[in-house]
Amino acid sequence: MRITERLTYFHTHNSHNISDMASHPNEKNGANRPPPREIKMLDSVTRLMDNQFRIPGTNIRFGLDPLIGLIPGVGDVISYAMGSALILAMVRHGASVRVVLKMLWNLTIDTVVGAFPVLGDIFDIWFKSNRRNYQIYGEFIKKNERGRPLWVVLLILVAGIAAILFLLLYLLFFWLPSQIWAPN
Repeated sequence: MRITERLTYFHTHNSHNISDMASHPNEKNGANRPPPREIKMLDSVTRLMDNQFRIPGTNIRFGLDPLIGLIPGVGDVISYAMGSALILAMVRHGASVRVVLKMLWNLTIDTVVGAFPVLGDIFDIWFKSNRRNYQIYGEFIKKNERGRPLWVVLLILVAGIAAILFLLLYLLFFWLPSQIWAPN
């Protein structure tokens, strides 16, 4: 199914979930086509990262993101990498630069705040950057906008943000402790 068919179908059916594109009618024979596998994968991975589990007796849901974030130093880098992969998949399906910048902003906030032990993980449970990004992408599709493929800009931006995050994490977990606990 081409992106224009998905966008048109999604817009005309006023769906709230990208995965609801499951029954796109085939104009030739009336048979239903399944949604693109990658769109289903995006939904599944964002659910796994942000909403898969529920704390018993509450409505509080969380995913692997705050659990991975518990790993000192590298947990938030792993979560950032997974979130970046989701954003790149959304770009492959036509997300605009404006939408990608919003999604990168959410991911960066999640990673920077998530770098703080315990409080950052509690923030991850509330903020759910991957789910927010999936919803931003869904709104983009509903509006039937067209994105321009700007892979070079996006890759440079993601690489730059990743480099800044690696530097911040290095400073926070290696350089700063060595300065505080250095023998005099």
